[in-house]
Amino acid sequence: MNVQIRPVDVSIKNGTKQFMSKKLAKLEQYYDRIIDVVAWAKEEANGGKEEKVVDVKILVPGNLIIASGAADTFESATEKSVQIAKRNLKRYKEKRRAR
Repeated sequence: MNVQIRPVDVSIKNGTKQFMSKKLAKLEQYYDRIIDVVAWAKEEANGGKEEKVVDVKILVPGNLIIASGAADTFESATEKSVQIAKRNLKRYKEKRRAR
């Protein structure tokens, strides 16, 4: 599994990148056939407030799973994205078993 962190018009500290990589690497526990994980980190203005957003795209054989989370920090946004990705991976895995 290949994990990539791509900042979009924002600088991210190395510690934050390592945190994001560790969290995203744990997704392999939920589905072992993950090929690639790409996370885009960006800032968005929402009602006059800056939010950190992490969009995660997970490539599995024959499908693409997407999760997105927004919070005050990149760490919190990553945790939200990972929670959504876990749920989506479990759902995908159950559908694959049912076939």
